[in-house]
Amino acid sequence: MVLTNDGRQMQRPREVAAIAASGLHRIEYPHKHPGLIGMGIAIATVAAGLPSALALLEESSGPRLITM
Repeated sequence: MVLTNDGRQMQRPREVAAIAASGLHRIEYPHKHPGLIGMGIAIATVAAGLPSALALLEESSGPRLITM
């Protein structure tokens, strides 16, 4: 699983191809808050959304892209 805050990653064809070839799932958690507040928001978002994301991934027959 790839967990990222890089919203532009899916705009870079080589990275998209590498993720697809790896068979890994990709979860994106975009936010625009800087510093420690931003980090706290990101951690809270991932912690709150991870159970739902993992449930989706368990049903998946292949790589998935999830945005929280």
